[in-house]
Amino acid sequence: MEEDESQKKIEKQKLSFRKLLDTSHFLNRWHEINKKLTDAYPEYHLGTGLYLLSLTTQRKLSIAISPKKIYTNVWIQLLGLSSVSRKTTAMDAVRTVLTDISKSDKLHPEEASREKLIHECSQNPQNGLIIDEFGDFLAVMSKNYQLGMSGFLCKM
Repeated sequence: MEEDESQKKIEKQKLSFRKLLDTSHFLNRWHEINKKLTDAYPEYHLGTGLYLLSLTTQRKLSIAISPKKIYTNVWIQLLGLSSVSRKTTAMDAVRTVLTDISKSDKLHPEEASREKLIHECSQNPQNGLIIDEFGDFLAVMSKNYQLGMSGFLCKM
C-alpha cells in the first residue's frame, strides 16, 4: 500500500513531453502510433522521434543563438534491459520510416572503419547512424585499427 502511494507521487511529479506539445505535433503523433505497435518505454518514442526529425530536416532547420548556426544534430542513446525494454523495436520503427520515405539508404553502416565512415559521411553528410549494441561498438572503437574514431565522432 505504502509503495503504491509513493509510486503515485512519483508519477504525478513526472512532466510528460506529450503534455507540453500540441496533440497534432509530430512527436505526439509518433508516440501514439508507436505505442500501439510496441510496449517500448515512452521515452524511447520521444528519443526516436527527435532522431527522425533531425535526420529528415537535413540541416534545413537551425537555431541562430550566436553568429554560428546550430543545426539539429541529435545523438540519442536508448538505455534499458535487454529484451524487456524494446530498444531495438523502437529503433526499427525509425529504420522502417527512413527506408519508406527515402530513395536511398539514410543510415551509415553500423560496422565501418574510421576511413570508411569518413568516406560515407563525405558522400552522404545528412545520414544517420544507428548502433544496436553500443557496448560492442565501444569495444571495437578501442581496437588499434580504429584509432581516431572517437575523436571523429565527437567532431561530427
